[in-house]
Amino acid sequence: MIGLPVHLGQLGLGPDDTQALRAVMEKAMTLPYIVNEPSPLTLDILVTAAQHAHTLGQEITQRAGEAPYRTLHSG
Repeated sequence: MIGLPVHLGQLGLGPDDTQALRAVMEKAMTLPYIVNEPSPLTLDILVTAAQHAHTLGQEITQRAGEAPYRTLHSG
């Protein structure tokens, strides 16, 4: 494992923090390469995807632990 963030908690966010997630995804919607996605994206789709990714990331962390993340981010 590399140690990159795999769930929202490692980014200081939570899946229920809809206002913050929407703000982040609003910015993501302005990136020039967003139009290269195979399907049209909406703000709601991106927020939901981040919430699902958070759940998957927590499952991975439960199995693998947070040592890789902590190692990469220790001071």
